[in-house]
Amino acid sequence: MRDTSSEEVENVMSLWNPSIRRSLLLPRPPYSYRQWVIMGFVPRSNDYKVVAFGGYFSTNVTSFAIYSLIDHRWRIETMTKVNRNVSVKRLQCGGGYVYLDGVAYWIGGFPNEPEYESHVVCFDFDVEEFSFVELPDAGEEVTGRIAFLLDESLAVFSVSSKKSCVWVMEKDGKGKETWRVWFSGDSNSEASDFIKDCIYMNVVILHVKNTDLIFVVLSGNAYYYNIRTQQLKQCEKTIRRLDSVCTYVESLVLH
Repeated sequence: MRDTSSEEVENVMSLWNPSIRRSLLLPRPPYSYRQWVIMGFVPRSNDYKVVAFGGYFSTNVTSFAIYSLIDHRWRIETMTKVNRNVSVKRLQCGGGYVYLDGVAYWIGGFPNEPEYESHVVCFDFDVEEFSFVELPDAGEEVTGRIAFLLDESLAVFSVSSKKSCVWVMEKDGKGKETWRVWFSGDSNSEASDFIKDCIYMNVVILHVKNTDLIFVVLSGNAYYYNIRTQQLKQCEKTIRRLDSVCTYVESLVLH
């Protein structure tokens, strides 16, 4: 998905499929001001959806718009009373979200307390509803948290001045979300500062499969970070104007 917003062309977005090298220009979103978007796939209906959160820079929103490739139109949904004031600060700051099995995840606050990043915000693209999972260390003095995809699970990397920990979200026999410790160790100032830099910057985090490494694109630079040794290494070869990196699953959508 590409946002081509500019002073001349405001609020214009397009979907791009690199597999077939085709793009689709989306209709203008219903918000007349800046918006932040997420995209996901609904296997049950074989549908792709784009969700836009409109508003000026703030910690929360009270409505959102959904574009479906089946319907080819935008429709505005209002937050329910329970889920009003959903935190999208991480999206606004470029911290991004994690997509897994039809659900988008990002770190945020519980409704009515969006300023406290104590939960993972979950948006289900199928039922188009929000849910919230409390972070495992919500009550601790954590200096920074980032979410990323670890193999086929959602992971949260938490760092304090003394400790670093990676938690993996799982479901128990009743379908309730639980957290399992994947790694726990000491921390240092370099690790703490690096994770803090990843929170509200335009950042992409990818786990290198079968390793302890995460590949991070931050502010136009690429790094490898070893979770266990806390060693940070900037890639020697840089790509000019590197703004973002993403993964995709081959598809014939837009064909």
